[in-house]
Amino acid sequence: MFGFIASYEEAYAEHDCQAAIRYAHLANRAGRQWLGIDADTTAQAERWKISGTYEFLYKAYKCQADAAYTQQRYAEALRSYEQALKFLHQGDFRRDGTEESPAYHEENKAWLLNDMALCYGHLQQPVKGDTFFLRAAKLYRSVHQKPDDGMARLAANLAYSQRSQGHYEVSNQLYRQANRFLARDTTQQAYTDRTSNAIQIALNHIGQDSIPQALSGLQALHISSTDSTSYYLASFYTGICFFKQSRYAVAEQFLLRCLRHYQKNARDNWTSLVGVEIVLAYNFLSQAKYAKAMQLANTAQVRITKKSGSNNAAYYKCSTLLASIHKAQGHYTKAAALYQQELRFLQSQTTSNTMVLPGIQAELAELSVTLDELEAARSYAAQLPVKEVHSPSQTPILTAAAYVAYASGQYPKARAHYQATLRINRAFGTSSSTTGYALNGLGLVAMAQHDLPEADSLFGRSLQLHRKFFTGPHPATASVLLNYSQLRIQQNRHTEADAMIQEATAMLNILLPADHDALADAAPRKGELARRQGQPDNLYFQRAFAIYNHKFGSGHWKTKQARAYLTAAPAARR
Repeated sequence: MFGFIASYEEAYAEHDCQAAIRYAHLANRAGRQWLGIDADTTAQAERWKISGTYEFLYKAYKCQADAAYTQQRYAEALRSYEQALKFLHQGDFRRDGTEESPAYHEENKAWLLNDMALCYGHLQQPVKGDTFFLRAAKLYRSVHQKPDDGMARLAANLAYSQRSQGHYEVSNQLYRQANRFLARDTTQQAYTDRTSNAIQIALNHIGQDSIPQALSGLQALHISSTDSTSYYLASFYTGICFFKQSRYAVAEQFLLRCLRHYQKNARDNWTSLVGVEIVLAYNFLSQAKYAKAMQLANTAQVRITKKSGSNNAAYYKCSTLLASIHKAQGHYTKAAALYQQELRFLQSQTTSNTMVLPGIQAELAELSVTLDELEAARSYAAQLPVKEVHSPSQTPILTAAAYVAYASGQYPKARAHYQATLRINRAFGTSSSTTGYALNGLGLVAMAQHDLPEADSLFGRSLQLHRKFFTGPHPATASVLLNYSQLRIQQNRHTEADAMIQEATAMLNILLPADHDALADAAPRKGELARRQGQPDNLYFQRAFAIYNHKFGSGHWKTKQARAYLTAAPAARR
């Protein structure tokens, strides 16, 4: 037995977990043979004499479990933690078999239960994991009657699990409880833990779309840059807050700072780096900086593939981002294929964020309208949980449903969805780019229903917001200008219409490829204006037809409309 113990100690010291497990089993078997007891016997009067071998088994299996957990092999880690706990229960650690078992073994059991709970969380079984957290807390409290840093850690872990299930208020209560446990602890570690918990509370506020509250909490922390973990995590979340407020330039400053930091430490912080790359890419996309967004999205996806493979949520999150970039640039076939990949992945998952799947369906609904596939658009829109949208981050589901309704001529329905978007944003004190988008949509509805004064007011408010959030040229601003110019043409305010069309066209020429259909959308406006002013108009409609035909083919309604206008007799055009 003693030879096996020496071999175990050598393997364990070298972190050779498998060898340590093997020698610990051999030592335990030799000890049981010496005592003449069976492995499965629970009532063994002299088992305390070989208690060390049970502790060796506990440590060896925990060594293996910790290694698997670090490598994100959570199912394997869970099995090893279960084995470690089993041998702690089997061992008789009472001195001479009569005294009480040392308290530290009960505490070790509590931390194994905590580790198992964490594994269940990663395995998408958070409810089951929570039962293990509660068992761990009860066992830990039996050893430590007064709250301390250990109880704070357990509370914070349970808080994290509650957030993953969308229970933000419960999570915040637990984080605050954890900080109360740490309130009298003056150590540097306690200060770090309190700061970390405060940052997590801010993240919960972000999850609830309580962005001003999140920003207030983050800005009150005054974290020194020497505490790099907390400093850059808080900076990242601050960047997310500004991004959600459509304050893209300010968000970019915070996110770039985080990007540079995590790039220097990419090996140890690759998941943090990927998170920053994805958010920063979305921020670039929102500013129509497509090349930068594409570069970051591709880099993040390659990194994820190398570290975790390509069949995971992070990989497909990048695919969704890439689809959005392609969609913005007019690469609709590529965008549709990527969205469909994400949709299939989400549908294959047993559990997922309840609003992620509708988010992809919303993107496909809008894309189907663009491609003149109205039946598909209506099918996607019918699956959208519009009645479950209660926060600003979910309003793209409403605006997608509104867009499909507008394209289908269902103007009251479109109006209701756009107005719901505005109500939700107002309720949260939010005025962001989605507000401008909804106002633009309402303007289109009003114009379709021949309420030109209302359309004028709505387009004006939308344009004002777009100029506020997008300080430079932007396709969204150009879209509002083109819609507004159509109204001005109907109002016979030709000079204003011409200025709007020219400004929109200049923006689009700067930002988009020459064959983008948004440029074709500008041409008929110019053509209609030229016709009303008695000027030649064929050139504009020829350009529109060429782009539409190339982009969508001859069957698209825009292609047909441009062709019909070109083939109509001059008198029929007036």
